Amino acid sequence: MRFVTPSVFFGTALLLWVYNGRAGEDILALSFIPTFWPEATGDPQKLSQGTVGLLMAMGLFFFARDLTLWARARRRPAPPD
Repeated sequence: MRFVTPSVFFGTALLLWVYNGRAGEDILALSFIPTFWPEATGDPQKLSQGTVGLLMAMGLFFFARDLTLWARARRRPAPPD
């Protein structure tokens, strides 16, 4: 269960990348992307890239956190019987 959170973020980013990459007119994007990236205002392609990028960054953050916790737990000595 340790690596579920990053898997959800990576999976969502992949799903949005595929969905927004098709030839349709509509896209799925986070509404606050132009707050951090003003050039994305009104540009669906940049909104899509910003959304996928943010989800990938969050997935990488949670993956690094879970990897650190997993390595720390492996280094801890086993309790005596």
